Amino acid sequence: HLINSVVQQRLANRRRVITCTPEAREVFAKFHDETVHLGRQLADIAGELSRCRENAIKVAGLFAVVEPGGIISEALALNAVALVRWCTFSHLGLLQVGRRDRQRKSLEKVLDLLGNEGRASVGNLARSHGIKREALDTLVALFPETLTFEKVLNRNGGRPAEFVCA
Repeated sequence: HLINSVVQQRLANRRRVITCTPEAREVFAKFHDETVHLGRQLADIAGELSRCRENAIKVAGLFAVVEPGGIISEALALNAVALVRWCTFSHLGLLQVGRRDRQRKSLEKVLDLLGNEGRASVGNLARSHGIKREALDTLVALFPETLTFEKVLNRNGGRPAEFVCA
């Protein structure tokens, strides 16, 4: 009966306004912060994680359609976030093998670029080879026994140079 009534409303082209309580907005904001933080740790899938808040809002909207009043409450927002969090982490589990292979290949590429000297500047890796700082942060965090960062003071003053070292 519930699905039928939603479909009938849609077919009749009746639009419902769904509102969101301030508490629910806060739930979505905290979830966004959580996924941004996680995205910094998992730079290779940050784009994937950036859509989590949006997906949680959409799921909460679907929940609100079947609730009387059409309001996204804090409880609905928490349920939607829990569902999207579960889906996201399940998805990440499936991607883990492929991610690990890509990370190993990225490590090998960086090590090749470091060459015999065993180091290269972070700026040069970004400018000349398209390897972003976030990707280097991820590699250093994943392979601390292989890669490290080193700051070198400039003899003429100014900002110290930062290197990735093997």
